[in-house]
Amino acid sequence: MESCRRCRGAWWGVAMIAIAIAVVAVGVSAQPQPLPRPESQNETQAMQALRQSLEIGDSSWPARADPCTSWVGVACDDGHVVSIAISGRNVTMASGARHPVFAMDSLLGLPALKRLTVSDFSVPGTLPSWLGNLSALESLDFSNSSVNGSIPPSLGQLSRLRSLSLARNSLSGNIPWELSNLSSMQLLDLSSNMMSGTIPAPLLNLPELQVLDLSHNYLSGPIPDKLTGLVGLRRLILAYNYFSGAIPRLGSLQLLSAIDLSRNNLSGAVPAALGNLSRLVTLGLNDNHLNGTVPPELTLCSELEALNLGGNLLTGNLPLSMGSLLQLKRLNLSMNALTGSMPPGWDSLVLLERVDLSHNLFYGPLPADLARLPTLAVLNVSDNFFNESLPAVLPKVTVTKKNCFANATRQHTVRACAKFYADRGVTVPRDPTPSSAEPARNATAPAAPSQGGRESSKEKHLVPLFAGIGGGLGLIILVGLFALCVHRIERKERSPSGGNRSGGPAESGFGSGGAGIIVSRLGEAFSYTQLQHATKKFSGANLISQGHSGDLYKGLLDGGTTVVVKRIEASKFRKDSYVPELEVYGRASHSRLVSLVGYCLEREDEKLLVYKYMPNGDLASALHTKGSPGPGDVLRSLDWITRLKVAIGAAEALSYLHHDSQPPLVHRDIKASSILLDDKFEVRLGSLSEVRSQDGDSHPGLIRRLLGLSQSSDQGIRDAGQAVASCALDVYSYGKVLLELVSGKLGISGVSDPRTDAWLDWAMPLINPHDKESLPKLVDPSLIVDEDLLEEVWAVAIIAKACLNPKPQKRPSMRHVLKALENPHKVVRQDFQFSDTLAMRTSSHSSWNEALFGSWRHSSVIPGTLREEYQMKAGGIGAGSRVEYPQSHTRRGSSDIVPEPISENDYPRSR
Repeated sequence: MESCRRCRGAWWGVAMIAIAIAVVAVGVSAQPQPLPRPESQNETQAMQALRQSLEIGDSSWPARADPCTSWVGVACDDGHVVSIAISGRNVTMASGARHPVFAMDSLLGLPALKRLTVSDFSVPGTLPSWLGNLSALESLDFSNSSVNGSIPPSLGQLSRLRSLSLARNSLSGNIPWELSNLSSMQLLDLSSNMMSGTIPAPLLNLPELQVLDLSHNYLSGPIPDKLTGLVGLRRLILAYNYFSGAIPRLGSLQLLSAIDLSRNNLSGAVPAALGNLSRLVTLGLNDNHLNGTVPPELTLCSELEALNLGGNLLTGNLPLSMGSLLQLKRLNLSMNALTGSMPPGWDSLVLLERVDLSHNLFYGPLPADLARLPTLAVLNVSDNFFNESLPAVLPKVTVTKKNCFANATRQHTVRACAKFYADRGVTVPRDPTPSSAEPARNATAPAAPSQGGRESSKEKHLVPLFAGIGGGLGLIILVGLFALCVHRIERKERSPSGGNRSGGPAESGFGSGGAGIIVSRLGEAFSYTQLQHATKKFSGANLISQGHSGDLYKGLLDGGTTVVVKRIEASKFRKDSYVPELEVYGRASHSRLVSLVGYCLEREDEKLLVYKYMPNGDLASALHTKGSPGPGDVLRSLDWITRLKVAIGAAEALSYLHHDSQPPLVHRDIKASSILLDDKFEVRLGSLSEVRSQDGDSHPGLIRRLLGLSQSSDQGIRDAGQAVASCALDVYSYGKVLLELVSGKLGISGVSDPRTDAWLDWAMPLINPHDKESLPKLVDPSLIVDEDLLEEVWAVAIIAKACLNPKPQKRPSMRHVLKALENPHKVVRQDFQFSDTLAMRTSSHSSWNEALFGSWRHSSVIPGTLREEYQMKAGGIGAGSRVEYPQSHTRRGSSDIVPEPISENDYPRSR
């Protein structure tokens, strides 16, 4: 019995152990297993390695989750990874991750990968040749990913590849002819890089190619005629290059819907065969050297929505059949020599939104049926010779200056209009009250009979006398009333009740806005704790530099964004020195200005401004860099293409400040260290703390009033003469930056000492606009340039010398400097016209070199000295410097081949 009990107890023990084991087994099986897929262990390891090398955060690619079901942008088929999409818009980096490099070798472990997209996600480095081993790839996209170097020819091995996009990077060199082996290719996008050379002829044998975008590069030579062999082509984008010669015969490419050949050096006529393209929607041929007339055959393109032929040398009348373009929305024919009266049929173009006919020789009445189109938002007919009266109904934004309209202001003089029409044998209907800069004189009107000759004569003389006296008295009264109003406004602002004077951050009033200020441009309001944490309590390790307006620290925000924080301590800097910068950002918005991320003004003794971080630093540090660590450092220099890119970018920023800002803004601190460079060496102009208005500010101290600050400190600066600003001073400083780019010698811009002056005195005679024989003595020895690029270097040196003209009024405007830099070969060929207006361009005015250097031959002033620059700062020289107001000449992207938008503020409606 006892043994039975023991046996029974043993069985119970065994049963309990078995149950426990079963429970544990069930619990273990219920636990999630790490990475059950992809099926291949090698692919699992490859995906983990890719995650680690790119430092992608757990929020996007969880470390212990299934990549096929839980990783953002990853798709699988039968357990094999077939698609990876890594984008800065949907994939986050790990907290505290370092800046990634191109470390993606693990992709070789994904043999089934068909689609690889790495866009807007920085992976700087060169594209490896092993990409050609991913034989299953059908789509490869590295757009805006900071890659550089050349395109590996091994990509030609990807026989299944249908789409290749490498846009918006820093790729250079020639287009590999091996890409012509990609017989399945449908899309090839290499835009916005630094590619040079010509289009390889074999590339034009791709039978399936539908989209070819090579815009924004440095490609040259003629556009090959073999392009017509791409019978499946739908979009052809070659804008912003240096292509020359005639436009090839594209009329046989029946599937084309978009053509953009703008901003090249193309010549010849606009091909009439383009009228065969029945599917054409957009046509951009602007900013070339095309001549002849607008072919009537273009009006056969019944689907055409955007037509841009502006900035060419076209002549003659518009086709009478313009009214047949029933789908047309945007028309730009500006900056040509087109003439004649407007053809009929505008009332049938019921979809028109923007029309720019400016800077031509059109005459006759402005068609009322064009002006009253219900969809028309912008109409620019300035700088023509339209006459009679303006139509009663006009679009919201209408520009009519410099015409012969009888009921509008800012028109040509009556004499100029009469001469224009007389030269063409056209009779001008007389209007009894023309509005122009010169009063009308009706020489043929008979004199009224008078019975008292002398009395009648006296009355004729007394009438203008009394009219002049009355007008003078009226003017004096108006001026007095205006002065009284201004005085009362100033008294109100200075009074204790006039505006917010609290000065605290809560009462700063940013949300109240103000005239000319767009508060949303000032970014985010950070707390002091946030920025202190981002900069590790402003540690010395994070200090970038000590500027004249604040100390700069590198910071990392909680979201992983790298920024630069300017710390303005009241004990070291003027407390309100940040205000001018906020005023600039509140009024100005341009991609060439360094981005303001936000600010922190909550502390009385310390103000903080937050900017976007520029990975390549400034020009002073990037022009020459050390290529390898250690005692045997190799000094590397920026290549010439990058240097020219930097010069153009800085010129665009200054052109915006000088010509597209109202009032014009002067930077006053142009030097190599003010020119910041992003990861693609695109310019972002910084050091904006010294920016001032050139000819007065219509809203002075607005940010100060919003913040409740006193005007006294700023007024003291103005009284000291330091705020005297001239656009010519910026041009002078910019000329020294150009010399640094040409010579490689840093320390020229932003300083003045006897050694710098002596070097400039030595360098100026080496720059001869008629002979480049002495130029090699000046050029940076580290530059490797061929004969073609040497001409560009020569042109930039000539432009620099023009900017350093000792007479401010003789220096070119930044708009003309920019245009010259975009067309450097024209400068050395001496066919670059100094003015961008039609009147100057078609007259007998001299060329760029003659206009700019005429004064040098008779000047005894040494051009390199800075004595005159100091006089300008003190208010002596520069008061008479030329100021040119904006005409909307900003550069456009390759996809934007339509007339430029015209701001209603920049172009007030004329009637």
